[in-house]
Amino acid sequence: MRDATFCPADPTTFRRMDDLGLEVVDQQPHPDHAMLPCRVVDPDDWCQDTTAAAASRVRLSTQAVVWALKIVVIDRMSIARITAGLGVSWNTVNDAVLATGHQLLIADPTRFAESTRQNTEPARR
Repeated sequence: MRDATFCPADPTTFRRMDDLGLEVVDQQPHPDHAMLPCRVVDPDDWCQDTTAAAASRVRLSTQAVVWALKIVVIDRMSIARITAGLGVSWNTVNDAVLATGHQLLIADPTRFAESTRQNTEPARR
């Protein structure tokens, strides 16, 4: 490519922290994980709810858990492969995927509502 313009990688956009109102201020790589300290972009004078990013004292962000659940259910990837990609323990990913799967899929009373209605309609010939 001729006269290509390159810009440095932006960890805030790459990690989708801007969707959460956060900005990555530093990167601290470690042999087994990376820390991304963030700051709130627009602080609120009354309170700032950062639970959309992750619940208190968890190792995986909300987006990482939903991603892992989708990869297990749709792509049928193993928990071991996901842990390698996320850089956390097998138990951490397994517990998070099971809890989120139960919350979003199993505990949802309306999950079969559309398919139940379609199956109860009389067959047309």
